[in-house]
Amino acid sequence: MKRAVLTCIAAAILTVAAAPNPTRTALGNSVISQRDPRVRVVLPRDARYAGADRWVLFGIANCELFAFVRADRENRVRALYWVQFESYLPSMPRLHHVYASKRHARLGGLDFYVDTWTEHNAHGIHPPDTKALAAAIRAKGYSVPAGIHGGSDEQHLYALLQSRGYRMPPDIMSVRFVHLVDAQRRKELMIIYSEPLSAAGQGTLVSRAQRQIGVVSAGCGATGVRYHACSGVSASFSAVTLPATVRFPLASAGVRIHALLVDDARRYAAYDPARSSAALAAARTNCRRRRASGAESCSASRSMRSSQA
Repeated sequence: MKRAVLTCIAAAILTVAAAPNPTRTALGNSVISQRDPRVRVVLPRDARYAGADRWVLFGIANCELFAFVRADRENRVRALYWVQFESYLPSMPRLHHVYASKRHARLGGLDFYVDTWTEHNAHGIHPPDTKALAAAIRAKGYSVPAGIHGGSDEQHLYALLQSRGYRMPPDIMSVRFVHLVDAQRRKELMIIYSEPLSAAGQGTLVSRAQRQIGVVSAGCGATGVRYHACSGVSASFSAVTLPATVRFPLASAGVRIHALLVDDARRYAAYDPARSSAALAAARTNCRRRRASGAESCSASRSMRSSQA
């Protein structure tokens, strides 16, 4: 959905507590989606889960929102991670997502549109432009739904953060990654990273966001090989922690994954730190033995994957 001005007008926001439970799952510092698309979005270890919301956005699209933050002791947000899944209602088949950005990035083997913006006075009182949206809906031959006044996704996000006691900075800069899931362009995965506005940081905002956001898609995770080629996660992910008992949802063969390969230098962000560390240490020992016996090369990460299969 096209970005509207960020607002937080309490009277215009649906009660967050009354929203139904999301069908996707937030687990630790990640979001797991089994469909549309099948992905795991992994965020930094210090990203704090702020909650989720699910509703029909503007009365035309199913929307599922997950919020994570890094905040100081006074609950002032220093970084916002906003993950959202959206799909137009089946009753409105002529509606499609349109993005004009020429910049693209690949995360988890998936193509994402990329755009950036700065937002001054983020707590302004300007409502979303529902008149323009209503005109667009009528142009497609549909009646304007009553839910068009149910609040924008930004309003729902800010209501969620406010209900948890978090305070956004008045001036922010943001980067948005949008992946269109289907050929009809009716379903999307949107990931937004925001932080306090800094003139020095605007030029590196996209790369900074990419270093902090990992995406593992079904095309990368199902076979269990070379995750780092698809994850989009940098070596700074030294300990992405998730319960060891959780099966990786994208491993269709039922393979239990205990680590996420992140790059050639430091390959794993541990899901189960104790088991992963022990397995990697054993794999390295095995590699040293193989090299000593004359093997041309050995990869500890490949040995580790073989031992866990």
